[in-house]
Amino acid sequence: MLASEIFLILAFIVIVIVELVLFRKKPTELSASESQKWLWGFSLAIVIFTSYITVIQSNMIDITQNESNFYIIDAPSIFFKILIIIATMIVLFHVKIMKYTLQNEFYPLLIFQILGLFLLTISTNFLLIYISIEIVSIASYIFVTFGNNKKSAEAAIKYALFGGVSSAIMLYGISLLYGITGTMDILNPDFSKNLNQIEPNLLSFVLLLTLGGFLFKISAFPFHLWVPDVYEATPTPIVSFLSIAPKAAGILVLTRLITVIPNSQQSLLIFISIFSIAIGNFSALRQTNVKRMLGFSTIAQSGFIIASISSFSNLGLQSAYYYLFGYVFSNMLAFFLIDSFKEKTQEYSFESFKGISKYSGAWGIFVIISMISLVGLPPTVGFSGKLFIFSALWEGFQNEQNRLLLFLIGFGLLNTAISLYFYLKLPYFAFFKKGNETRSISFTKNQIIFSVILSIPILFYFFKADLLMNWIGEVLK
Repeated sequence: MLASEIFLILAFIVIVIVELVLFRKKPTELSASESQKWLWGFSLAIVIFTSYITVIQSNMIDITQNESNFYIIDAPSIFFKILIIIATMIVLFHVKIMKYTLQNEFYPLLIFQILGLFLLTISTNFLLIYISIEIVSIASYIFVTFGNNKKSAEAAIKYALFGGVSSAIMLYGISLLYGITGTMDILNPDFSKNLNQIEPNLLSFVLLLTLGGFLFKISAFPFHLWVPDVYEATPTPIVSFLSIAPKAAGILVLTRLITVIPNSQQSLLIFISIFSIAIGNFSALRQTNVKRMLGFSTIAQSGFIIASISSFSNLGLQSAYYYLFGYVFSNMLAFFLIDSFKEKTQEYSFESFKGISKYSGAWGIFVIISMISLVGLPPTVGFSGKLFIFSALWEGFQNEQNRLLLFLIGFGLLNTAISLYFYLKLPYFAFFKKGNETRSISFTKNQIIFSVILSIPILFYFFKADLLMNWIGEVLK
């Protein structure tokens, strides 16, 4: 049942050998270009075959569910593996279409990180969870240095320092949980039973420590300080991937943990959600760099996902999965679009996008689609996602009578309105600001096709939201 993970281990070893042996002997520019093509094609083949194995696993999941003290392969793990594969495919085509020349090490590291993410999706033991998070983190730290400038080096150092601190805090929390429950398996009945016997305030403190690693991976308060610098300094395709894949795997483990902790810890998640939404949105308001704005916005987006989970209901989990699925396409489309004219604008400031729609109305339309989806407006999947989240919070309030949930609904609606300002700022500059009349830029055919492909799910799952929700409902059975 670990076929995809075993294949990724073997693929990682092979691609490292290929990169070292075949391409390091020819230092010419031509061979460097050829090596990029070969490594890109080899990586794409690995991802495609991994998706094939994952589909086979999904067909077998109802027949044989492999469970042990360390891992479980179930429908949610398959769902999140699919999300990770989709994000990987998007980033590979982003690199290809935009003709990025990244270091050859990017491709082995990408496979290495997918391995870590796959392990994280199936982990149910804190030991394997920690190892998986470290695998993902190591690759992420190196990715940030690919900017090859002083800013990326500083961002990588900050990222590594915050990552190390969050890992240490998480380890301390895990040790306390082990002392309390006598097990590191979160699906062990003794784990949930013993947690219910702990004084709620003490348990909240221990859980906050334990959640450190997960909150760091999903860019949520209070482990969010690395986000804007890393987003600004890292090559855009890599940032696009880091904004989605680690978040997806981290959310899955978080949802597994939420299902076994007492309802008394609902307030802890609500406070994390409120602070994440507030810090993300209010910080994004004053940004002049589009990538930094998207960095702060992802903190707020994580807050909304945690808000959905904090309802402690099945609808809340369904809504979180739905919202994350739509976020994959909305956010990665946004990063691709701001990267489309970077070669000509040479920067990511809002000012550099003045009057862009004059040169390509299609680009402007796609920007509007991605941004209103991130806000949560119709007719996009983002609107359906936020509607489901607020519905889950209302259901949670009716079940638990926790007034904090009612406050979270109002706070979330207010912040959704606030986010209109910074999300629609890019379309405003593109359509209503006068740009440099001397520049000549265009949105290529391949860029348009790729944007259309990413836009289809954003629009389709607004009109057919029931299809995705029914599928997710089957996943969570």
